[in-house]
Amino acid sequence: MQVLADVPATPSFISADLTERIVDVYEERTGLTIDRREVALHTAVQRLAELGGEQKAPTWFLANVVEWHDYMQSHSELWL
Repeated sequence: MQVLADVPATPSFISADLTERIVDVYEERTGLTIDRREVALHTAVQRLAELGGEQKAPTWFLANVVEWHDYMQSHSELWL
């Protein structure tokens, strides 16, 4: 995947890290438990919708999909 490493990923409005921190704070403040797999699924759908709406080169799209995939693979608690 060396080709994709040279393609800068455009920032998404849906940041996996920011979403995770928001859920952490929400759970702490409310005492409720959030299903992180559901949040990850909704985040993925929103992010793919953003990516699909872009008029960028296919390599840019692939770079973002690979970034999302790598994030999901590194968080086994989100696996279905």
